[in-house]
This record gives sequence, structure tokens and C-alpha cells, in this order.
Amino acid sequence: MADRGILFISNGYGEDTISSRIIQSLRDRSGVPVYALPLVGQGHAYISGGIETVGPKRLMPSGGMIPGSVKNLMTDFSSGLARLTLEQIAAIKAMRKKVAMTVAVGDIYPVILSMLFSVKPIVMVGTAKSDYFYHYNWSERAVMRNACARVFTRDELTAASLRRCSIDAEWVGNAMMDSLTVTGVDFGLEPGNPVVAVLPGSRKEAYNDIVVILDSVVKLSQMMNGKVSFVMAAADSIPVPSLFADAERDGWILIEGDPERGALYVASCGTLSMVISQGRFGDVLARSTIVVGQAGTGNEQAVGMGRPVVTFDSSGGKSMGWYRMRQKGLLGDSISVVDKDGERIAREAFDILSDRNRYNSMERIGRERMGPPGAADRMASYIADHLSCC
Repeated sequence: MADRGILFISNGYGEDTISSRIIQSLRDRSGVPVYALPLVGQGHAYISGGIETVGPKRLMPSGGMIPGSVKNLMTDFSSGLARLTLEQIAAIKAMRKKVAMTVAVGDIYPVILSMLFSVKPIVMVGTAKSDYFYHYNWSERAVMRNACARVFTRDELTAASLRRCSIDAEWVGNAMMDSLTVTGVDFGLEPGNPVVAVLPGSRKEAYNDIVVILDSVVKLSQMMNGKVSFVMAAADSIPVPSLFADAERDGWILIEGDPERGALYVASCGTLSMVISQGRFGDVLARSTIVVGQAGTGNEQAVGMGRPVVTFDSSGGKSMGWYRMRQKGLLGDSISVVDKDGERIAREAFDILSDRNRYNSMERIGRERMGPPGAADRMASYIADHLSCC
């Protein structure tokens, strides 16, 4: 049994990041072999962390955004989702003799795969649902009760609810708050100004959203008479020159920045400039006052650090789509969802910055919903102890 390890199964980019951080903590505690199977995308978080991955890795058109969208589901099926799923199941089954525990990170889907095709004990790290917004239904609770040795929830409200249903559930914080590295880089920003962090997101929608975001940046600068600084955290999956390709017609110019100060590029429009950074997300949030963000995990990490977030639905519809509605439900009033309009986004950010009581309330709610750092270590400690008892 000593040579058998742990298989992590995760179904999302943010989930991959959470898994990677837990695995990092496990490595500090034990030399047990650890394997990772990313169900969505190509597992960049694992690869960059030097974690051995198993199974096929292909990117579907939806980018994993299947829940709540029949269109996305059908598009993925036409692009080979069924075959990919069968290959992933085969990979999970092939690992059964190599592992003594499975950790499912995400929603109930990786738990079901673990229950049917991997080994017990199964530990679930639940990231997708919460009693604050969209609670686990009776069938999901039944799966947890029968399959999971422990369920780590994203908040105490959900953990207490699951415990009342005879599920071994615990809230120890949110592991995504442990993957933020802060080095203290200042990006060369003007001291004393409030700093707006811009998060375009990591999916293809960023190419359309950036035009609206940049419009909001210009308008917010005007509202604040130029006494505001901007820094963008660009995702590794989005080439910055491609992201700004359509912005040139609106007067934006992209030049190389000073890497020693964390600036990969500097984007300017008239007298307005914005530092663009890549790979320094923790520093961007630490330096920021407020966030204009289209990210998933990034928005959650931002509010967890006490930064109010202004966001919008990429579809531009009159009502929120499933993803943004879910994020609003999970994060409450720490995040503000407005229309996909530069003026509206800028006005909301300006109002929050101008209202100290509202700002403080959003900061408090964000920290409460996400919890303090250290969750990854606490989860890893449980996993290591439980594995030794197998």
C-alpha cells in the first residue's frame, strides 16, 4: 500500500489551480505519489507545477462552461465530448491499481466518476455550489453520503447544511486563496492614487469584452480627473497583442514595458496609461483598490482579498446568464454585476470608490464568503492522515 498514491480529478481551470495548491502542500508532508486528471482543458496548472497528469487533455469549445447551457453541451458533443469522456473514464480505471485514494475537485461530476471508476476513500473539494445560492440537491447529497469520506465545502453555511444530512462535511476556508503569490512589485504606478485592477478573463469572451472594459477605463479616468491608476492581469492563455488588436481603432497603443517592475506591456490612450502584467496576479490584487473583472476564479480571489469587484455578463443580455448569476449568488454583495456598457461599469466603480461605507461592506462580505488563507494546508493534512489509515 505504501507505493500507492492519490488521484486528483478536477473539472475546471480554477479547480485545477486549487488541486495544484493542495498537491503542493501534500508534497511538503509526504512523498506519496500524486497524479492529476484534468477533465477540462489541458491541465496547465498541473504542468506548470510539475505534477504528473494522466488521461487525454483536449480543449472543448465551451471551455467547460456546460452547466446551464444546452447550446454549449451540444457544441461540445459535436466536437468529440463523448469520445473524450470515454477516454477519461478509461484513464481513471487504469489508475486504480496505482492509487489508494481519490480527491474530486469541483462539482458532483468528478465525484460520480470517482465512485464508479476509481477507488475509495473519496474526498470531495466542492467549489461549484453553496447554500448561499444554489444548494446541493437530494441526489447530489445522496452521492456524497454514500461515496465521500469527507466533503470540504466552500463555506460554513453549506457544511452545516450537509452535516444535518449525515454527510461528513467541513469548511476550512477556500484553497484558491492559497495560490496567490505576493512579491511586493509596484508596477511603477503613481503612489497615492486608487488602483483599478483589470481582469479580462482567460476564455475567448475576453476578446469581445476587452473593448467594453477599455471604454470603462477611459470613462472612469475622466470621472476621477485622471487621479487613478490601472493595472491589468492578463491570463497566460490570452496573447496580449491579440487581445489589443481591435483596441487600436479606439486610439490604444501597446508598447513593451519594464519587466523588472512587473510591466510586460504598457497600453496607452492619449494621456491615459495602463500597466499590463502576466504571471503576477497576486501582486496585481495586492496593489489594487477595486477590480473590474471578467474572471471566474480571479474574481473570487479578488473579493477574498477584500477588493470589491464590478463585472458584467459577456452575453450583453438584459438578464444575467447562468455563470455570472452563479458567481453573484456565491459572492453576494462583494461583487456588483452591471450592464455590458462602459459608462455603466465606470459609474459603478466610481460610486463604490466614493462611498466608504459601501466599499467597507463589500470588503467585509468578500472576506467572509471566501475565508482566510491556509485551507490547502488543512485539506492536505486531512488527506495525508486519512491515506495513512487506508
